[in-house]
Amino acid sequence: MVNVFDTSAILNNFGPIETEAYITNSVISEIKDFEFRTKLNNAISIGKLKIQDPSEESVKKVKEIKKKNKLKLSETDIEVIALALEKKATLHSDDYNLLHACRILNLKTEKIIR
Repeated sequence: MVNVFDTSAILNNFGPIETEAYITNSVISEIKDFEFRTKLNNAISIGKLKIQDPSEESVKKVKEIKKKNKLKLSETDIEVIALALEKKATLHSDDYNLLHACRILNLKTEKIIR
């Protein structure tokens, strides 16, 4: 099972990672808290969490869905959705608009509970 985490998943439910897991560079840039940044860097350094940005083609597809459905998505949201689309991954988030976009794209999601 492949997983993609958005920022809320990292901030609200960041525990042991037992599967193939990805974040984007934009997720990293949103993590400001020292403790979370340290945990994130540790997970990356031991290979439990991989950093990958999506292709322009996937980003374009998500932006088209955003426009067509009048969704409120940030650039980070667009990137993590696009990466999940590429990886055929489960996307972990608590963001309603992001999860709604995933449903439109038939992506698996895991809602993070705060």
